[in-house]
Amino acid sequence: MNHPRPEDGPAVAGLLAAAEQAHLGSSVYSEELLSDDWMLPVFDLTTDAWLVADHNGELAGYAWVFRFGEEPRVFGFARVHPDHCGRGLGTILLALRERRAGDLLAGREGSVVTEVLGGDNAGSQLVEGLGYQMVRRGVHMTVDLEQVPVGTGSAGGMEIRSFVPGRDEPEVHRVFMEAFAGQWGSVPMTLEEWVQLRIDWEGFDPSLWFLAVDGRQVSGAVSGRIIEGVGWVTTLGVLPQYRGRGIGRSLLEHSLQEFRRRGVAVAKLEVDAANRTGATRLYERVGMRIEREYLLYEKRVDQVSDPPTANPD
Repeated sequence: MNHPRPEDGPAVAGLLAAAEQAHLGSSVYSEELLSDDWMLPVFDLTTDAWLVADHNGELAGYAWVFRFGEEPRVFGFARVHPDHCGRGLGTILLALRERRAGDLLAGREGSVVTEVLGGDNAGSQLVEGLGYQMVRRGVHMTVDLEQVPVGTGSAGGMEIRSFVPGRDEPEVHRVFMEAFAGQWGSVPMTLEEWVQLRIDWEGFDPSLWFLAVDGRQVSGAVSGRIIEGVGWVTTLGVLPQYRGRGIGRSLLEHSLQEFRRRGVAVAKLEVDAANRTGATRLYERVGMRIEREYLLYEKRVDQVSDPPTANPD
């Protein structure tokens, strides 16, 4: 049992892709997505992730945790390579995550959340047997960009314009914080924390961020990026008082059309299936379909136990 090093990235990404392929029939995981995880300012590779290898040194399991600010939940997941399932590695990795979650919460009330891939029935049975309860169903949605309708570029009389670095950070931060306030798993962040997480990293591409503007008032915003030829809509939010005017759809179509203009054929996004703003229905109206799902399970940290001894062989 070791903590991963940066040079372990390709092997870890391969394990995660193999697990997705086994349970979902396809994988979107890549070294770039793993790098995103490992670059989180709230994550420390030397304390917040673990590897298990077999007797040949081949990677058999991986787990990680992270916590934003004062959030009472610690997130992450544990994955076991399909060739090593049924050997108790998942139990070991989950226990390590739970123990670290207790450290991160420093005695405060809270919980540890783990993600189980849709179709991984054994994984669901494992976490349920360890006292976890399913709290959320998330989905990945996808669309062939040739099928996306051409929008007008405005909604409700508002202009859609590009993000301007050094000027728009405060307004976009406010929009995203207010748009998601009170939703499950949303984490209030100061402007400085948000900038560090979303702006000050190498994956930030301001040319794929767009704002809906009413005069000087920013009413909504969407952020995106391109990863290995796939366009990802990473965040879409509209201020509550501006909802119902078609702003969210206009922003989404603008983002998708920009991906298509750059030669991208497919776009994807991730959404909470129980999102109370009706986000899933909005995405379906522009032609997106559910491609895969994952389940989120939660457990109070006062229910955790010490990890058993590893035996990956």
